[in-house]
Amino acid sequence: MLGSAPAVAVCYQSFATTASPISRTGLWSAEHLTRGGVEAARGLGARYGRWHADAHLRPDQQASPKDYTNSGYDRGHLSPSGDMPTPDADAETFTMANVAPQVPHLNRGSWEQAESMTRDIAVYLGETWVVTGVLFEGNELRRIGGNVLVPTAFYKALLMPGRGAAAYVATNEPVPRWSVVSIVELRRRSGVDVFPRLAADVAASAAVLPMPGDHRRRRR
Repeated sequence: MLGSAPAVAVCYQSFATTASPISRTGLWSAEHLTRGGVEAARGLGARYGRWHADAHLRPDQQASPKDYTNSGYDRGHLSPSGDMPTPDADAETFTMANVAPQVPHLNRGSWEQAESMTRDIAVYLGETWVVTGVLFEGNELRRIGGNVLVPTAFYKALLMPGRGAAAYVATNEPVPRWSVVSIVELRRRSGVDVFPRLAADVAASAAVLPMPGDHRRRRR
């Protein structure tokens, strides 16, 4: 947990993120997904964004794209490219303020499935609020490149109208361990209150979410 880390908040067209000069990663990123926005995003087709330094942060506050080269880790989006409804919004997701080191097998596998399922939920319900972030747990953290901290886990919290709220948590390892936790439990582990206006009883109870890899999931 980096609860004492000074952070820099930046708002973009379709998401807002908070980056840490200590970890040199994004800490969390928030979106409001709507049915229309997801359908527009799906209509964009292939994505060809380029990772870039963020003009809102000083060079000593963020990683360089080169920090990830030959590191064994992917540049893992917090707010994903696939959520973005316009080319300009898509390009903004490739800022280094919206990234953290992610194990390739997780990034390209079950995490990508969780991103897709989140879009499915937004389309089905009409809208969903989403906060994606990282956990730094334990006393021994790995570093890559120019002092970039590697998260021990990634989370994706969903607030679903009429359905409650919950968060996916996946360990950042080649064979990730997945769980669904309440917003209260996520707050305890991350130090971030992702939905501060949420009723206490809703925050304390984890809503049901489909698990990545479940063959029964119907793709839309």
